[in-house]
Amino acid sequence: MDILVVDNFVFVKTEQPDWENNDKWTVKFKMD
Repeated sequence: MDILVVDNFVFVKTEQPDWENNDKWTVKFKMD
């Protein structure tokens, strides 16, 4: 699993590491 942290968002990617394919990303709030 690849995790990209951008400011207050955590982008979690469970597919192949195709970083440009945003359709496969799920966005979760970083609640800490």
